[in-house]
Amino acid sequence: MIVEFVDFLRSRMAGLAKIGVGILVLLVCLDALVINKHHAHTAIEHFPAFWSIFGFVVAAIIIIVAKWFGRQGIRQKEDYYD
Repeated sequence: MIVEFVDFLRSRMAGLAKIGVGILVLLVCLDALVINKHHAHTAIEHFPAFWSIFGFVVAAIIIIVAKWFGRQGIRQKEDYYD
């Protein structure tokens, strides 16, 4: 059952990407138009979609650092013990 569902999603990857981008755009619009920023702690929090952009940038940095760290020696060649 799960394998069929994953195959179903893989066959519709372009549509899923469009839905994901649409949800992100909707969340940014909701943040910009609906969320009350009157009680924000810092001045940068008044910028629309600050936390969305901040989260994306930090996630990208974590991925880049993890890949770099993996290339520095965590991953070993298959014949390491031979």
